[in-house]
This record gives sequence, structure tokens and C-alpha cells, in this order.
Amino acid sequence: NLVTATLTGAQLLAGTPQFAAPELVAGQSADARSDVYGLGLVLYLVLTGNRFPFDVADPESPGQWLKAHASTRPRRLRELRPDAPEALEALLSRALDKTPAAPARSAAAAREVSGSIGAVAAASA
Repeated sequence: NLVTATLTGAQLLAGTPQFAAPELVAGQSADARSDVYGLGLVLYLVLTGNRFPFDVADPESPGQWLKAHASTRPRRLRELRPDAPEALEALLSRALDKTPAAPARSAAAAREVSGSIGAVAAASA
């Protein structure tokens, strides 16, 4: 398990700990679920002015980021953006679902999330 492992030696994680999907932290391969999670994170950051959906005590600690992605429940979008549409909050909640088998983290969900980015950008302009 990468949460308790050091980032040296046999267990290496490719990518940025701040954006590691839960299945990657668990040692599984990247797939469409990872893409949906990443898209959800990016959209969340855009909508909240670069605030992550969870806090870590030491932002310089890769292990704390990995643990947060693996086990910390994401903060709801409307806690930081009360003006955000409920449907958008629901979409992000599905994209950031930590359950690896969640149907919301599929290729179809990736298309839905990426389509929402354009809709949000148009509404924000």
C-alpha cells in the first residue's frame, strides 16, 4: 500500500501525489477511473480558486496527499461555492467517488465531466 510505503525503493508512484487517484494509491493500474478522478479534481480546483476538496496538514508531504486521496471524503463543492448548481456538485461528487468500482467513474462519466467543463466555462464568462 503506497499510503504507508516510502516513495523510494520498489514502490514508486508515477505522477503528482496531489492528483493521485485512489486506485493508484492502492497499487492498481491507471485507467478510465483515474481519468475521471483527475478531471473531477481539475474542475474542482478551477471552480474553487485552486482549493483541493480536502486539506492536508503538510502540503509538502506526498504521503499526506496519498492518504487524503485514498481515504478522506471530499469537501462538497457548495461549501466553497454556494452559487454552484446542485447538478454540478453532484457530478463532482460522482467523479471524486473513492469507490473504485463506482459506475460514475467510467469512460462515460469522463465524457460527462469534460462536457461540464465547457458548460462551466461558458457560464463563468
